[in-house]
Amino acid sequence: MRVRVALGLLFSVSFFMVVLSWQAASAQVKSEEAAKVRAAAENYVKQEQQLKGGFFLRGPDKVTRDLQFDFVHKDVEAASGDQNVVCVDFLDQSKKRLDIDFYLSPNTSGGYDVKQLKVHKIDGVEQK
Repeated sequence: MRVRVALGLLFSVSFFMVVLSWQAASAQVKSEEAAKVRAAAENYVKQEQQLKGGFFLRGPDKVTRDLQFDFVHKDVEAASGDQNVVCVDFLDQSKKRLDIDFYLSPNTSGGYDVKQLKVHKIDGVEQK
C-alpha cells in the first residue's frame, strides 16, 4: 500500500514538473520574432540616447539614473495580449547593474514598439 502511494506521488510530481516545463517553453517567442524584439529594444535605447543625451530612467527607489547600455538578454517571452518582454541590462554611474524589462508590441510596419519599461532588478535584487 505504501509503495503504491509513494509511486502515485512520484508520478504526480513528475507529471507536474513536465507540465511546468512545457508552459515555460511555450512562453518563449520564436527566434525570428525574438530577434526583432531584441533589435527594437536596442534601437529604442540608442534613439533615446541620441534625443536626450543619455538614457534616463527613474526607478522604484525614486532615483533618476543615467544608464549605460550593456546588453539585451537572449530570451524573449510572450506577455499578456500581443506584448513580448525582453530584459535589458544597464549600468548606472555608480556601477550598479539594472535589469530593465522592456514590454513591446507589434506595429503596423512589421517591427515592434516599446510600450512600457519596468525596473526588474537592481544589483540582482528584485524590485516591486
